[in-house]
Amino acid sequence: MNSTAEGNPKVDATRLSAERAALALLDYCKNENWASYDPYDGLSSRFLTGLPFSRSWVFRLLITQGLKRSPVNLKLFILVPNEGRKPQGVCPVLP
Repeated sequence: MNSTAEGNPKVDATRLSAERAALALLDYCKNENWASYDPYDGLSSRFLTGLPFSRSWVFRLLITQGLKRSPVNLKLFILVPNEGRKPQGVCPVLP
């Protein structure tokens, strides 16, 4: 009996789905010119830096971790500038 996964419909469907996802990600990255937000750039928000407690280490920690872990991109709403291509944004998609 052949123990390889060749010809297995579930494996073939999973492989096809992974290829489609990888190609969609590649297209998205190319369209965005490989630019993205830095996971820790919430501290450069023009909105948050004007608050009186913005220099507090607890506030800075909460903002950094909250924005990093949020399932929604809140950086647009708190005016975090997207300054273009950054190594932190490119590295996660490199092989």
